[in-house]
Amino acid sequence: GGGKTLLGTVAVERINAEYFKKQTGFVLWIVPSEAIYSQTWKAFANREHPYRQMLERASGGRVRLLEKNDTFTKQDIDEQLCVMLMMLQAGAVKRESKESRKMFQDTGKYPSFFPEVDDAVANKELFKRVHNLDATDLTDEGFRIGGLTVKQSLGNVLRLVRPVVVIDEGHKAYSNTALETIASYNPRFILELSATPNSGKEYVSNILVNVTGTALQKEQMIKLLIAAMLA
Repeated sequence: GGGKTLLGTVAVERINAEYFKKQTGFVLWIVPSEAIYSQTWKAFANREHPYRQMLERASGGRVRLLEKNDTFTKQDIDEQLCVMLMMLQAGAVKRESKESRKMFQDTGKYPSFFPEVDDAVANKELFKRVHNLDATDLTDEGFRIGGLTVKQSLGNVLRLVRPVVVIDEGHKAYSNTALETIASYNPRFILELSATPNSGKEYVSNILVNVTGTALQKEQMIKLLIAAMLA
């Protein structure tokens, strides 16, 4: 209850405007639980909520909210600020089991991001440009022309668009599996929001901003029970 999500939405504007010099693009907002997912989605969807207003300001009023099963195009990302909310568990899976997850399956829902499946030259060039894309073997799929084509999955879309990744409760995403998965999305920036950042461990958070509990209390950003304990 210390305002991490609000800080995150403000940070999205700063990151895009000052670092990438744009108002459009793709933000992958990762949360650790269904409860936080529901709360965050409800706030983002409410145009009167401060979180949504910060996102609107960051995008010049061109926000598009997405869930992992939604269809979107390259044009959407070029013209809007697309914010996809995702559970940490949806993507952070072991390599040997990731094919069972929908986001790593070839769905054909994102054709604007990929060349035609039988365009061997274009697929080869895309593999050269982005080295960690998952592939489909056309020989195994019964095509007349064999060879590898880029799998048209959400996972591959993320690798192509290189999202700004915001991780809520970031200290919960420090398992090897979670770290490897998030890194595999080729993020252009990772912002971790945490009240308890890791320190003195194998993976140490690079702390950009540290706000104390008393400072949050002064700004009336802490829930009543915690505020009473700090008083």
